[in-house]
Amino acid sequence: YLHNTVQQEVVVLRRGLERIRSAEGEEALQTVLRSISEQASNLQEKVRELSHSIVPLLPDKYELPQALEQYTDSLRSSTDAEIFFEDLTPDEFHTVRGLRIDLFKLTQEAVNNALKHADSSLVHIRLELTAGMINLQIRDDGEGFDPEIVQQTSVGLNWMKRCLLDWNGTVEVRSAPGKGTVVEAQVANVKK
Repeated sequence: YLHNTVQQEVVVLRRGLERIRSAEGEEALQTVLRSISEQASNLQEKVRELSHSIVPLLPDKYELPQALEQYTDSLRSSTDAEIFFEDLTPDEFHTVRGLRIDLFKLTQEAVNNALKHADSSLVHIRLELTAGMINLQIRDDGEGFDPEIVQQTSVGLNWMKRCLLDWNGTVEVRSAPGKGTVVEAQVANVKK
C-alpha cells in the first residue's frame, strides 16, 4: 500500500510542484496550484488511511487505561489545548488486544479532529466500565459541525462510526456548529 499508493501520490505531487516553474501567466499558475492542492488532499487521505492500518504501539504495551494516559500525557506537551483523561475503570480492567487497539485508534481520530479541525481548547476523554460494557467518550469545546453534511466527505468520521462494528459496538457522533463535538463509543468488554 505504501509503495503502490502513497509513493505514487508523492510523485504526482512533486511533478505538480515542478509544473509551477513552467506555468505562464496568472491563470495557468492558479490552475496548477488548484491541481497541487487537490493532489495534497488526496495524499493526506492516503496517509490517514495508512495510519489507521498501522498498529499503535501503546495498546500493545499497556492496557487501554494506561495507553490512553500515556497518549494524553504526550499530547499535553505538544498542544496548547487542555487535555484531560478520566479513568473510571477498575484496577483489574483488561480487554483483548484488537478491541484495545480499535478503541485507542478511535480516541486518536476524535482527538486529532478536535485539535486540527475544530480549534478546540479543551478535550476530555472518559473511559469507564459499567456492567461489562466499555464506555468511551471524547468531548471537545471546538467549533462543531453538522454531522449529516460532514459525513458525506469525511473519511475519518465515517471510519469512527464503523470501527466497532466487528465487536458489535456502537459509536455515536453528536455535534452542531458552535457547540463542540461528543464522540461516544459503547461496546461489551471482551477479556483476555
